[in-house]
Amino acid sequence: MRLRNTLIGWSFIAPNFLGFAVFTLVPVLILLYVSFTSWNIFGKAPWVGVENFTQLLATAAFTWRFSTRCTTPPFTFR
Repeated sequence: MRLRNTLIGWSFIAPNFLGFAVFTLVPVLILLYVSFTSWNIFGKAPWVGVENFTQLLATAAFTWRFSTRCTTPPFTFR
């Protein structure tokens, strides 16, 4: 009886786990992989590692916007 109740409980929450995996977890993992490559959609995706992030941190526009966002209180609308 206890096993049956456990299986019934899992049958109710399994679709939620499946939906989370398909619509949230898989896209995040793909995005994480793509962020470490230099992919132009039409060709192969050569692995560049953290080079993309070092280029991003080296730009003045990103550092200015990031520092502005960190010093502005949340929910401030302009």
